[in-house]
Amino acid sequence: VFIKLFAIKPPMKKNLHPNYHKITVVMTDGSQFETRSTWGSEGETLKLEIDPKSHSAWTGGKQKILDKEGSDDMSSLENFIRFFRGIITFLLVLLNALFVICTTIPIGLLRFLPIPPLQRGVLKINEEFGALYLYFNSRIQDLMHNVDYEVEGDEKLKKDIWQFTTINHLSWADIFVFLYFTNYKQSVPRIFMKSQLWWLPLTWAAYIALAMPFVVRRTKAEIMANPRLIETDKNATRRSCKMYELMPTNVAGFIEGTRIDKEKYDASKSRFKNLMPPKIGGMGYTLEVMPYIDHLTDVTLVYKSNEREFWNFLCGDMREASVTINTYKIPEELRGVDYTDNQKMRDKLKAFLEEIWEEKDQIIEREKEKYGIETVF
Repeated sequence: VFIKLFAIKPPMKKNLHPNYHKITVVMTDGSQFETRSTWGSEGETLKLEIDPKSHSAWTGGKQKILDKEGSDDMSSLENFIRFFRGIITFLLVLLNALFVICTTIPIGLLRFLPIPPLQRGVLKINEEFGALYLYFNSRIQDLMHNVDYEVEGDEKLKKDIWQFTTINHLSWADIFVFLYFTNYKQSVPRIFMKSQLWWLPLTWAAYIALAMPFVVRRTKAEIMANPRLIETDKNATRRSCKMYELMPTNVAGFIEGTRIDKEKYDASKSRFKNLMPPKIGGMGYTLEVMPYIDHLTDVTLVYKSNEREFWNFLCGDMREASVTINTYKIPEELRGVDYTDNQKMRDKLKAFLEEIWEEKDQIIEREKEKYGIETVF
């Protein structure tokens, strides 16, 4: 008590309190106001990176981070998470591919024995391994991307028919998205592989395990020098596809022929708003060498994101998409026909596909409006 009452207090030190002055504060939405603060110096501007207009504690939604220059950008943490997600997804997809290669090739070698029941059994076993591979790819998408795909018409899918499946080609990831819904509802899709890709392990696995044929692509100069090459190559493909007569088969291909972009679309002079014109070459060739294919399954894809490189898929940027499925009976007159120099039949096949393209174009317009996007390019 004595010390409290009679102790002499030391004098206050000078220049201890910081300078209190006016500054301008700029919010994350660009608005600003003046206040007094000890930050900086008189008249300086403080640009906020987080404030009640952007932080989820006030907005109740996803936090939005702005850089020091005031432009929209993801935080470094979000960038790291996105990069990490892409790397992990790639590794999981790669491991899944190695699994199917290592399991199906040894079994597939048995199909070269000329015993039809054994060949059919080998194809059925590897078909199940192929479907399992596609199943794990879908679960990887669920795990890493939390996908939000909307599907319409999946009840039209059939497994016990010979069919040609086509997709509008927007991205390298198209095959992953369409197989997310069609696996186990269709047979595992086959493709005609370019003979130039014989050295790829995945193509060897597809050839040995599932009898996917290699197709020789000839140049015009080669055909002009030796016209017999056309029939020779077709007969080779027929022999390779002979296995497909043993069980219902699904051949997949992009009838547009290439991934769509603005430059290709303008060059094609397409009459459709959202599609390249259908090319009859690939499907006509398939119907000629595999005349037992009697159904066309059409898959229409629309992505909400316009970032559609394969890396974007791996990072989960393409997690929102719509899938619309329709099936059509292929007229018998279009099957088993040599379309090489038959302009009348080429026109009939083109008219059949263009009628489907009209409906497909309308579906894309509807989905664009739903997602609020202006173009598929």
